Amino acid sequence: MPAKKRARSRPSRKVTYTSYTSKSNQTFLLIVLAAFVIFASIYYFIRPMSSPAPTPQPTEVIQQVVDNTLWKTYKHPSYKYEFKYPTSYKLKVYKNDSIEAGLNSERDNGELFSVNIQKGSLEEYLKTATIGAIVKPNTVVFNEITASKIIEKDVRQDGLDFYSLRVLFEKDGKLYILQGQLNSHDEQKIQEFTDTVNTILSTFKFLD
Repeated sequence: MPAKKRARSRPSRKVTYTSYTSKSNQTFLLIVLAAFVIFASIYYFIRPMSSPAPTPQPTEVIQQVVDNTLWKTYKHPSYKYEFKYPTSYKLKVYKNDSIEAGLNSERDNGELFSVNIQKGSLEEYLKTATIGAIVKPNTVVFNEITASKIIEKDVRQDGLDFYSLRVLFEKDGKLYILQGQLNSHDEQKIQEFTDTVNTILSTFKFLD
């Protein structure tokens, strides 16, 4: 009998099954990642820019600048304060409804220093006062008194240049306004006047 032919064996094929679930997860993750990148970019460009923290103004210590050896001294009998002022200044003491007690020291050339005492607070004063071009208030100290200083430069209705240095503080429910005022735009005169006002302020103190 003829020998039987042996059946040729076929090589086995490796069948790979694609996981549709895995592909769906990858696609979902890519979509989520892309959405996150887009929204993060949009937020970065449209987010409100935070303002830098304001730099605190250093406290200024008012000191004597010019020689006041020969200056006169004024003492207020009711409010118990005193200060020195130049001998060339004329002195006036007044009282009316809007200013309870005040002192004017003035020269004929428009140079003025005054002490005004009135009801109210510093906050109320800054809200209602008519102030021209001012430098932002900063804190000053003289003779253990802490106050706010305002420098104002403006042009008055009569056309004269106006310079004002105001120092304000509260005590015993009253608002004290110590002000130097000069009608000039000359920077040298303004500096000399500022030195005089600072020297006056350096002598202002309350009597025990």
